[in-house]
Amino acid sequence: MKKSIVSIVFLCIISITSQAQGLYFGVNAGYGLKAGSETIGISTNANGSLSSVKGSLGAGFVSNLYAGYFFNKNIGAEFGIGYLVGENTPPLNIPITGPPPTSRLTKRANSFYINPSIVLRTGEGKIKPYGKMGIFLGLVNKETYNVYVSPSNYKSTYSGGFSTGITAAFGADYMISDKFSLFGELFCRLASWSPTKYSNGNTNGSFVSSMPANNPNSNALSIVSPLSAVGLNIGVKYYMFK
Repeated sequence: MKKSIVSIVFLCIISITSQAQGLYFGVNAGYGLKAGSETIGISTNANGSLSSVKGSLGAGFVSNLYAGYFFNKNIGAEFGIGYLVGENTPPLNIPITGPPPTSRLTKRANSFYINPSIVLRTGEGKIKPYGKMGIFLGLVNKETYNVYVSPSNYKSTYSGGFSTGITAAFGADYMISDKFSLFGELFCRLASWSPTKYSNGNTNGSFVSSMPANNPNSNALSIVSPLSAVGLNIGVKYYMFK
């Protein structure tokens, strides 16, 4: 019985190995729209009324480099590294005493992340549809509040901690040769981040550190910022195999 099990496992390994498709590399760039907005503040309108301003730190440009391996013609794994350059959230007006009558505040975030994924691909011709599911892990994150009070800009910065979440993508490879393909994909990122450090200052000087935002010895409130987005990537892949 044991010999039979070993033989079956051995045959499965040989079968997978014999169908191995091999290594590939890729690069892509894209843009994500906000998904999962947060209220960034209350804005005062010109007529004196108030309105809630919402935004998402996950919206913005993304770029990725990755390497992958197909175990057979349909199943593979990918490991990617990427960088999110967040866009500014909609500005909000905050009344202050004395001239000028208001300040304007916007937020944005940057994140360097890794993204391991499982890839499922089908198709035999030039067009090969695929789907991916993966894990999002932001290793270096930074959230910046930009406050403009004429004639100066002031900044508050949150940093530290890891952002985590899941990713999914659906797209298709278009084989332009045995070695290269162009691809386009729709992606979704569901992620959030809780920073651990806070600092403030102005654009002309050094930041002044304050207590970490999530330190149990601090009175500062914990902050959880969404980094979710939906968008489109386009790129190219190079295959080490035919």
